[in-house]
Amino acid sequence: MRHAYRQSAEEPQGGVRLRGGPAVARETLVFWGSAVLAAAAFAVVAPLLLLQGLGSMVDGDRERIWMLTVFCGGVMALLFGASGMLGATSYMTVRDVKDAGSVMEAIKRQHNRRTDRGGPGPYTRNFAIWVIATGAILMGIYSALWLTLR
Repeated sequence: MRHAYRQSAEEPQGGVRLRGGPAVARETLVFWGSAVLAAAAFAVVAPLLLLQGLGSMVDGDRERIWMLTVFCGGVMALLFGASGMLGATSYMTVRDVKDAGSVMEAIKRQHNRRTDRGGPGPYTRNFAIWVIATGAILMGIYSALWLTLR
């Protein structure tokens, strides 16, 4: 039985090599795989629950309700992820300047705090980016549904 990936000695720690392709970090595969799985699960389950709740009121509009639910979920995920990205920034406050004694010292302390944490981590560890990716995948699913069901 052939596997979609195999370990090799020249790969980075925890990475996998896809057939004939470059080495990919395992956390990258987990990031994109979980985003695709979450988007697909939402695209299947949410409309079913909504249609079950509406009952027979909407017999002729099932496809439109499905597309609208997937579209709204995708837009909401994109906006929620964007707000998470905007809210994640760390601002320097007057209290920081007062505690440091000068503006330049406060800037140095803030820079040191960021670099002590390792700076911004890879995108695979950022939940806001994951939500944006899931929303983009939902928009792709919506586009495929629109092209198929229109």
